Amino acid sequence: MCGRVVQKMPLHDISVLFETVNPIPNTAPSYNGAPTQSLPIVRLDEDDQRSLDLLRWGLIPFWAKDKAIGARCINAMAETVDDETGVPECVPAAPLLGAGGLLLRMAEGADR
Repeated sequence: MCGRVVQKMPLHDISVLFETVNPIPNTAPSYNGAPTQSLPIVRLDEDDQRSLDLLRWGLIPFWAKDKAIGARCINAMAETVDDETGVPECVPAAPLLGAGGLLLRMAEGADR
């Protein structure tokens, strides 16, 4: 499965919507955001304040020996997060990705 996100809302608008406290990152909208790319997210900082930051897209479990596993863990869905190996440990700290759309494409002949 291939995943892409669309983030076209201006970062200033995201910052106002979520009442973030830090300076707005300098980045252009993304119409084809792919795993391992830096994308804007909203997360809690060390003072429990909302912060708008650029982070690399990927879910890296604490037990991973190589950060490349993050690109293979992008399909963690809320509906199945309890069933996924290694995913439940990461989810409580997962940030909010302010995407305007999520595109998932199945490979032909896939049996899922």
